[in-house]
Amino acid sequence: MSAQPLTLNVPEALYSELKNRARQYNRSVETEALLALATALPVGDEVPSYIVSALAPLIAMTDAELQGAARTRLAPNVAEALEALNEKQRRAGLTPQESQLQALMLREYEQVMLIRAQAVALLHERGHDVDQLLQ
Repeated sequence: MSAQPLTLNVPEALYSELKNRARQYNRSVETEALLALATALPVGDEVPSYIVSALAPLIAMTDAELQGAARTRLAPNVAEALEALNEKQRRAGLTPQESQLQALMLREYEQVMLIRAQAVALLHERGHDVDQLLQ
């Protein structure tokens, strides 16, 4: 795969966040920016089936159900375990098994965030004030 150069003027706050994340994960700022961009813009048109399956039921939910979905959080034990793995990765690196577990937990975290975002978007489309849900 060939690479194309890209020069961006990034707001200071965003650059600072990229720099912090890069330091946190022992990566370069450029790598962190590429990962953020790749996450935001998946290559190709196909959405992974697990995302479609997670988001599809939201359209049929009542407003009250969407409010609940918009407040969904990662299970505390999963969040704690993921945080511990992230910290271990920063300090000493992960074993292949730990990396695999971290990837699974990150996928679960991303799915929760996508459900929350879609629920908020649907509530907004239905005319609800979503300011509190965005905080």
